[in-house]
Amino acid sequence: MKSFRVLLSILLLAAGARAASALEYRLVAVDDGRCGFRGDCAAVVAATGEIGLDERDRFRSFVAALDGRAAAPQAFVIQSPGGNLAGAIQLGMALRQIGVPVVAGRVVSGGIGRGFCGSACVYVLMGGRSRRVSSGSVIAIHAPRRAASTWQGGVVDDGTPEGRRMVAQLLAEYSRLMGVDPALIALTMRTPHEGRRVLSSAEIRRYGLATSVARRR
Repeated sequence: MKSFRVLLSILLLAAGARAASALEYRLVAVDDGRCGFRGDCAAVVAATGEIGLDERDRFRSFVAALDGRAAAPQAFVIQSPGGNLAGAIQLGMALRQIGVPVVAGRVVSGGIGRGFCGSACVYVLMGGRSRRVSSGSVIAIHAPRRAASTWQGGVVDDGTPEGRRMVAQLLAEYSRLMGVDPALIALTMRTPHEGRRVLSSAEIRRYGLATSVARRR
């Protein structure tokens, strides 16, 4: 854990101050088919959009601002094309700390339907003590982008073999801590940033990215 935090600190320092646009959070009631006549449906946090560098702090502020009388969120549902890798890792660690399940999908018509979780979003999904991918959802991976002459946002390597090795080591250690097979990181690093590799249902199960499968609604 100590070595992981050291690596994360180094990469955060390298990330600079500019952050990607941040997620939008909403507390939503979801009908899982077991709501009573009073409409006491489970409440979930629906997160949509790009992941910012300060996402952990923004999420904590959102939770702190919730009405104390509101039902505690039963899950964190995310749909995101990605964003800042450092922000995603820190948000994933915060979700693991509070123990909330994470679902890759989209809240629609009171339920959870198929969505998209790509790039840095996958590291948020890893943070759930239990993880679900709603049926039909797309999970896509690719290697982090390389640093350019001007900062473009995100945690990246500098294009050198040592930089690539450092990023791969960080991501592999994070995935191991989250209970996900580090072989997924090896596959990620082999996928060019300019492209994307969509994981099959079999791969999602094999790498332990999902601990269960949510029903499609």
